[in-house]
Amino acid sequence: MYMFLKNNFFNKQDSMYRDIYRYGYGGQLSERNQSDFYLLEKGLENVNNLEVATLAELNSETLMNFLEIQEYIYLNKAIEITETTDSLKKHSGFARLKKGF
Repeated sequence: MYMFLKNNFFNKQDSMYRDIYRYGYGGQLSERNQSDFYLLEKGLENVNNLEVATLAELNSETLMNFLEIQEYIYLNKAIEITETTDSLKKHSGFARLKKGF
């Protein structure tokens, strides 16, 4: 927990995603980054709406594969978007740090 507090992790995370969403919904990203934003947004939406009724479903290979893909998108697309959008570069260091957590 100390590392989260030391790095102001949750406030920086909120700020980064708030800015990414504002630019994504505002159509202010490059075509490539807009596509990455769509993947990020839909992936998070799908995880948040995921309903698992049994332990068998929770431990299924299909769900594990889905979550692995989502984790890759969640960790890497934020880096790509922040590093290639001038006005979001202020978040690129945190996006890389976040991947390491």
